Amino acid sequence: MRKLSALAATLVAVLAVGGIAADAAQKREKVKSKVTLRFDQGAGGGSYYEEAAFRGAVTTRGKASRRAKKACRKRRTVVITQLGAGRFGQAKTDARGRFVLPASDAYNAPGRYTATARKQRKGRIVCRKATSKPVEAF
Repeated sequence: MRKLSALAATLVAVLAVGGIAADAAQKREKVKSKVTLRFDQGAGGGSYYEEAAFRGAVTTRGKASRRAKKACRKRRTVVITQLGAGRFGQAKTDARGRFVLPASDAYNAPGRYTATARKQRKGRIVCRKATSKPVEAF
């Protein structure tokens, strides 16, 4: 009889933990993201190439909470990639979702570039991956 009651108690505990885990998985908040990218050339003069930069922002949309959207905008890593050539560099977004990556080396590699914010999990918040439209540099 003791074994049966111990087995029943174990079964109840396993089902309770399984129910909590399933409930926690359902409460994940998925946030849609969007990345914009533009290339700013230097103003001219001697520091023309030094002032060149990739600028952009990570924005969020959808039915997610304000807190979740804010979490998906700030401190997000954005990777700049040249199409057909590979990774150019990366930058982190600020609290408003904006980023700047100096592009003084881009004049050696003219072409089309995209920005990608990878999928990221922050607790129960899931920030979806986003890639910008290609932009022309130099």
